[in-house]
Amino acid sequence: MSEANRDTERELPGVAKELSTPGRYGSSQESEPRRRSLLSRADAYLSSMARAVASEGTEWWRAILRSIPGEIGCWLRAHLWGVRAGRGTRILTGVVIYYPEKVNLGSNVGIACGAQLNGGGQIDIGNDVFIGPGSIIWSQNHGFRFRDVLIAHQPYERAKVTIGDDVWIGGGAIILPGVHIAEGTVVGAGSVVTMSTSPFSIVAGVPARQIDVRSSSHHRPAVQNTSMSTAV
Repeated sequence: MSEANRDTERELPGVAKELSTPGRYGSSQESEPRRRSLLSRADAYLSSMARAVASEGTEWWRAILRSIPGEIGCWLRAHLWGVRAGRGTRILTGVVIYYPEKVNLGSNVGIACGAQLNGGGQIDIGNDVFIGPGSIIWSQNHGFRFRDVLIAHQPYERAKVTIGDDVWIGGGAIILPGVHIAEGTVVGAGSVVTMSTSPFSIVAGVPARQIDVRSSSHHRPAVQNTSMSTAV
């Protein structure tokens, strides 16, 4: 709310009191201009509040959707938040999505609690994708290149993020604008992905680097037993 609105809010109780005090200003002729002034101030305040409610109504609605638990909440978020989502997509509680109209989700996508997606530059996510808790997928950033201009005054830089099918993004990972996460990629928890990945690669680190490649199920390596019982 603007400073003017806050000033009006502080004044309104006094306005109501003055309007309700009979004969405070002597004769009715003397009080009429004052009453009109008070009514005008009250009308300005109410109009300002109505505009604020109208402009923030969408944000209130999305905040309510974020908090609804269970499968009902998942369904409501996938269908009423404004994103385009395929069948079987689940958006858990606490997920924040900016510019949902620019976010496209495939089928069987799972977005875990606390993840944040900023679709300012557009985000396209394929099928069968897991997005871990606390992950961040950002398609826009503050401009900062010009040192003689405050960062707050520089325009946003936007670039589309694309995530292919069968991708797993570990918890707390960050995907930066312009990145293409190729089909089958696994992103390690806490990684910061600044460059596009190769299909079926495993990347991790800050910044993320390829550390391995997913193998075929027809050539499964022997599973090493790393349980505590064998170490004793």
